Amino acid sequence: MSIYKDIVEGYQLNNIQEKDKLNNVLVQLNEKDDQEMINRKNFIGHFTASAFVISKDNRRLLMVHHNILKRYLQPGGHIDKNDRNPLDAAKRELFEETGIDSEILTYQCAEPLNSLIPFNVSVHKIPENKLKNERSHYHYDLQYLFYIENEVDVKIDSNESSSYEWIQLDNVKDMDGYKEIIKKIEKLEAASQERFYLIC
Repeated sequence: MSIYKDIVEGYQLNNIQEKDKLNNVLVQLNEKDDQEMINRKNFIGHFTASAFVISKDNRRLLMVHHNILKRYLQPGGHIDKNDRNPLDAAKRELFEETGIDSEILTYQCAEPLNSLIPFNVSVHKIPENKLKNERSHYHYDLQYLFYIENEVDVKIDSNESSSYEWIQLDNVKDMDGYKEIIKKIEKLEAASQERFYLIC
């Protein structure tokens, strides 16, 4: 059974309003195996994974300034063959890009019955990169939510990013593409206060 098909179908059950957004992804999953769905040379589209890390003390989100895309984004990237699953990939990417070990984080899952289902899936087009000989393609970014007690200094990977910031959640809402994501985080937080078992 495909891990990624389980994830997408489970995510759709929790996000009925987004079902159409992921129909093309499911078509691709029916035609390709999991390894092809994380292959960065699959220029139809492939899965990536990212980590949203929020400080409990100041309610700020960690973001890094991406060297190629020239904008602030949450840490994340491609899923490697050696990653056991996309959640582990998100943790690995976070460590590689910021030096933050997932051991000091609290993971908040969106679905207690399957901790691999992310709180959000972003389908977005990646522009052509002639330097890497990569055509324009889609990323299906599986986004996972974590909390850290206090903001910490970050050791960025200069190959990936030029700087980092802990940005107030209200300000993140004003950033392109993040308004609905922050609403989802707030909704999940409200639900977790009523159902404590959402913390994995």
